[in-house]
Amino acid sequence: MPGPGLTTRTASTISLPLFSYPTASDRLMLLFCSILLRKRAEQDYNTDLRTVRISAGGGAITANGRPSSTDVSYYVINKSSVSTSESSTAGSGTAYLGRPWSEYARVCFQNTVLGAVINSAGWEIWSTSTPNTADVTFQEYGNTGTGASGTRASFSTKLSSAISISTILGSTYTGWVDTSYLA
Repeated sequence: MPGPGLTTRTASTISLPLFSYPTASDRLMLLFCSILLRKRAEQDYNTDLRTVRISAGGGAITANGRPSSTDVSYYVINKSSVSTSESSTAGSGTAYLGRPWSEYARVCFQNTVLGAVINSAGWEIWSTSTPNTADVTFQEYGNTGTGASGTRASFSTKLSSAISISTILGSTYTGWVDTSYLA
């Protein structure tokens, strides 16, 4: 079984307004997902099990709430795609990869196709009065697509290599993760 604080998603479509799990010590790794940005959350049980549908029309895909630099919380979106649905009215550049729920937010998008809906800055502040950017870890590696280009926010970084699954899930993940989903 996964360790405490580890969020795993292996069945059915995930339907959320945002990927914002404010619980401390959460670790989340989404693999091979199609993230479809829509005006409102929608759940469809007859679609591919790797499809994630979230809200759009402005806002951020993630809002990590890691409370301290020693907390293990880490969101990694890997080998996925982010785009609008056919019925979406969200315009180009209207969504961000993430914003910091707290000062130590930690999120990485890697090896992901980012559609035009992603703002060229990539990441946004929490608010003008509480930006929460001094100690954030917002990272990208190997992303492609229209939304992967542009001048990124000054508080984000481009990695020189991908984050490994064992970094997020621990070295014993093969004992409780169905590795056929990782191929």
